[in-house]
Amino acid sequence: KNTWGNKYNITPVRREFLSDLRAVIGINTDGATGDRIRRGLAGAFPRYGVPFLGDNNFLLDRAELRESPGACYWFVPVRESAGGPQPRTTRLTVNIDRADLSRTVSHLYAPTGTPSGEPPADAWTLVGQPAEE
Repeated sequence: KNTWGNKYNITPVRREFLSDLRAVIGINTDGATGDRIRRGLAGAFPRYGVPFLGDNNFLLDRAELRESPGACYWFVPVRESAGGPQPRTTRLTVNIDRADLSRTVSHLYAPTGTPSGEPPADAWTLVGQPAEE
């Protein structure tokens, strides 16, 4: 009874506060979804915010489409097999289950050590599916 409801596997990490953020979001998808994203960013739909940033109330000063991101730091999943949490490890939500919040999925990520113009292979996360260990 003393441990009922306790969280036994807690990994303490930081939660990022986003201020003066310049970010690149890579999306690897089919043509129809890519077209819908382009039209959505152009204001073709009656929506507010940018849901793939995690919050419909997260508004941008500017959004632009790019064919290439330029050199940047990429957030990659932190894996126990690779030594566990790295510097600047943070927890990011990758799928929210509105019907059952206990099924919401988040993973630990850390930025790459050096900027690069191409995302590492493990930087891609399938939304809605747990990261493989």
